[in-house]
Parts: sequence; C-alpha cells; structure tokens
Amino acid sequence: MSAAALALAVGGAFFLAACGVGGESAPSKVPDSVPSIPSKKPVVVFIGDSITKGWPAALFPEVDVINRGVPGENSKQIEARFVRDALDAMPAAVVLMAGTNDVSQSDAPEFRWVEAMAMQARTAGVPLVVATIPPIANDDAAGGADAVRARGRCWNDRVRQLQFTHGVTVAGVWGSLVSVGDESPYPGVQQPDRVHLTAQGYSRAAVPVRVALGLAAVPS
Repeated sequence: MSAAALALAVGGAFFLAACGVGGESAPSKVPDSVPSIPSKKPVVVFIGDSITKGWPAALFPEVDVINRGVPGENSKQIEARFVRDALDAMPAAVVLMAGTNDVSQSDAPEFRWVEAMAMQARTAGVPLVVATIPPIANDDAAGGADAVRARGRCWNDRVRQLQFTHGVTVAGVWGSLVSVGDESPYPGVQQPDRVHLTAQGYSRAAVPVRVALGLAAVPS
C-alpha cells in the first residue's frame, strides 16, 4: 500500500465512521445502552529502540499506534522480532527507526539488518516507512562525538538509498531536527544526553513521518 493509499484508507475510515454504511434508517427509539463502536482507524506499528519508545501517540491521532520500541536495541535485535512485533499485526503501515545504537556502539555498524527488514515488509505486502535517525552528539559514543556524527551521516545516506533499492518510503527525521547550515541540532530538540528527543523534538520529527504516511503535516 502506497502512502496515498494509506491516506485514502485513513480518510475512508473516518467517512464510514461518520456516515455509516448500508443506508439503514435511524431507529425510532434510542436504546437504553449504546454498544461501543470498534475503531475504524488504520493500525500503524512503530518499531525501533528507545527513541521509538518515546513517540507520543497523540502526534498521530488519525491512526491507532502500536508502539514496539525497545530501549537499547540495535538493528540486528530489532530485525529478530520484526515479523512477530510488526508484520504479524497486519498493520496498514510500519514505521521503522533503527540505527542510533548501531552507530553509537560500533565503529563498523552493519546496515544489512535494516535491508533485511525492508525485504520482509515488501514480501509481506506491508508498506514500510524507514526514518533517518536523529543527530547524535554524544561524547561517550564509540570514537567520540565527531566519529559518531560521521557514522550517523553515512547510516542515513544508506537509509535514503532504500527508497530506490527496496521501494520503501523514507521519512527525513534527521533533516527536521538540524539546521541546514552547520547540521547542528536545533535548540531544545534533544535531551541533555544529546541523543534522545524532547517533546519539541518529537513534534518536529513527526512532520516527515506523518507526510510519509500520507497524512497532513500536522494534525487538523
């Protein structure tokens, strides 16, 4: 399902919920108790590490968010549970953000696990949005802050290539959080550890993810 198709599904769900189907006439008497109406919202699974775990579902009110973020995991660990935690939910789409721990903890992070997840989603016919990882300026990372920034840029270049090699949709989270000139994070978007996002950071990062899902840039 393309981003446009997902947008159609979202819009169609709200239309059906508001207008009903089948052309039935209204009851002449309101019943004493009204049964709850199941949600018609499309399900979107967010999977990744602690940054994914922190996504506020309120930033995506048009969909039912299933959050499968696990703090501390790298892309290999996320791939090991990708089918069970994401694809088996039969969602309208999956949003994957993986790599922060890979580039923080290793001098030679392996991108192949992200490619494997892209292939699995494609085989299952589930639209996949892969987000670039946020900027990292952590002096405690392997090799220091400059080295981890360089690895992060390389990782995100690989993410962007996935739209051509694996047919995924890429959400430019990194670009939403840094200034164009010097690539430094905007003030207030990161927590003091210079890795995790603040509420302001998530609000900025949600814009490219929403657009990748076929939603308006900001909730109406």
